[in-house]
Amino acid sequence: MPPRILQTSAEPTALLPSRFQQWFAARGWSPRAHQLALLEKAREDRSALLIAPTGAGKTLAGFLPTLV
Repeated sequence: MPPRILQTSAEPTALLPSRFQQWFAARGWSPRAHQLALLEKAREDRSALLIAPTGAGKTLAGFLPTLV
């Protein structure tokens, strides 16, 4: 079974460009751990499977690596 992705190895600010940090902050949001974890895996050119409840931000988690 593949390892679970729950945390990132870097600070969130290191993973997101300032434009994206500002976008989240302007809405009073912060990226969720699984969104940052998928971003980190994409940067490592690794695959990942995300299973999360409804409303957890899975769609953004999937698209965030292509946007950044």
